[in-house]
Amino acid sequence: MTIEVPGEYALSKLGQAKRQLKRREYIEPEILAAALAEQNGNPLPDEITDYLIKFIQGNIKKPRGQQPEPDWFKYEKYTVAAYCYDRILEALQAGLGATEGIKEDVLARGGAVPPHTQARLKALECADPGEGAPHQRAADMVARAVWPGLISGSALLNTLSAYKNEPAPAEIYHLVQPFVVYFYQLILKNLQNDRPATEGIFEGVTPEDEAEAAHFQNILDAFKRAQCAEGPIEEQAERMVAEVFCKGAHNWKIAHDMIHSPEN
Repeated sequence: MTIEVPGEYALSKLGQAKRQLKRREYIEPEILAAALAEQNGNPLPDEITDYLIKFIQGNIKKPRGQQPEPDWFKYEKYTVAAYCYDRILEALQAGLGATEGIKEDVLARGGAVPPHTQARLKALECADPGEGAPHQRAADMVARAVWPGLISGSALLNTLSAYKNEPAPAEIYHLVQPFVVYFYQLILKNLQNDRPATEGIFEGVTPEDEAEAAHFQNILDAFKRAQCAEGPIEEQAERMVAEVFCKGAHNWKIAHDMIHSPEN
């Protein structure tokens, strides 16, 4: 059985353009050009062609001024912040260096450390106040590294608490559902055939750059950390995708509903 990522969620510039168009966002000319080049002479989807025609005619203008961050971007940003906070807190409570847990995750991947990961580690280490209760110290580090001068550690703790306990924006679930279904099918097929759950997850997918390669590896690492061997294999697969895409395995029922919705 061949399982394909739905077209609008493909790991490509065309997929990115489709997602931005669906969110009614302005699409940068570089993204349009790259999407066109990816087609190798094949026609673009009608909605992208219509957008491109309007853009060439001058009917689409780039919004002026700084635009507010969309909910999906805030969600991704807080996902990174929550991960860094949790790993730093674990390290400090264990009496280790603040970023040791994150470094362990990076080293476990093997290969060269991507530049953006090196920059994040350096920013976190430079933001370490070096004293205070572990939870406050971890929060201060993340706040200073991710939002320098814009949010305090205490404010970040409150925000992360809300982030972890409240549902993500409806738009996020609309975007996440195809990935939940896609990876659930792959993982379930592996488990049904007594293979490692993550075997071949990104087989045949070539990342465009180091950042995308690191993103793929982060997803793979997250799946490996989320593996469990309890309960029916269908529930094991659901819990794994819930851990990665639905803010924790305790939300496996959300993943279950996404997977078994009438649309699928």
